[in-house]
Amino acid sequence: TADAYLYLAMLDKDEENWNDAVTNYLKAAEIASDFASFVYAQIAEIYLEQKDYENAAELAKRSILFDAEQVDGYLALAYFGISQDNEKLVQKVKERLQSIAPDRLCDFDCALGDYRLKRGEYERAKQVYCDYCIKCSSKKADAYVHLGLTLLKQKQYGEASKQLKKALQTDSTNAEAYAALGQLYVAQGELKRVIDEYKHAVELEPTGKYDACLEIGTAYETKGDFHSATQQYREAINLSPWRLEAYLNLATLFVEQDQLEVAKEIYRQAKDSTGYSYS
Repeated sequence: TADAYLYLAMLDKDEENWNDAVTNYLKAAEIASDFASFVYAQIAEIYLEQKDYENAAELAKRSILFDAEQVDGYLALAYFGISQDNEKLVQKVKERLQSIAPDRLCDFDCALGDYRLKRGEYERAKQVYCDYCIKCSSKKADAYVHLGLTLLKQKQYGEASKQLKKALQTDSTNAEAYAALGQLYVAQGELKRVIDEYKHAVELEPTGKYDACLEIGTAYETKGDFHSATQQYREAINLSPWRLEAYLNLATLFVEQDQLEVAKEIYRQAKDSTGYSYS
């Protein structure tokens, strides 16, 4: 069914299996034309990840043509504007959305903040979160989390902690807030608190266990507990053998211990499972 292809595509996109994601998105749209606007917007985002800006812009515009009130197309076009440092286009897109779907502006602003955070535009991301997202009741907890993550990237650990705790005061079931606190404690080398926060995060959102294993492994590694770090990275590989990062972390661990043949074998496993080549 179209729904099945759509869910497969979304999973592929999250795991950066770009070609499979595009194929499954197009299959979903072929079966159910109602999905077309959303599908074209998602493919536009994939093209942006691949730095194929011409096709990204074309697909974003096509998304808007299919449904002028679908926020995803406007987001994709705004992402394109950000990627090209075209702030006039970003503002124009926002004004157009405001005229036809003002109730979606909060979603739009917060998504733009997240995109700027992803691109390393920390000051602009903070401005968006503070000026717009925290004022939206439906997005307040997430805004605090992402503001905290921005501050964490800037190594402003005290301020990051304050924002993340505000997120949990707003919504005590926000798994992302616990995971972000885990990242904060990794940076500060507080191993027990890392494990505690990621335990809370995984209880609330079990699909986040792979990332939790990576972060806990990193925390063990910084403490010099290579055995426990190895266990965490191997657990991550068992959970998602098609994802690359755990292989790289594990191989790097063995390189640092001068066990080069073991590291090479892990790289070979990564190549077989993910297509990654260490050569």
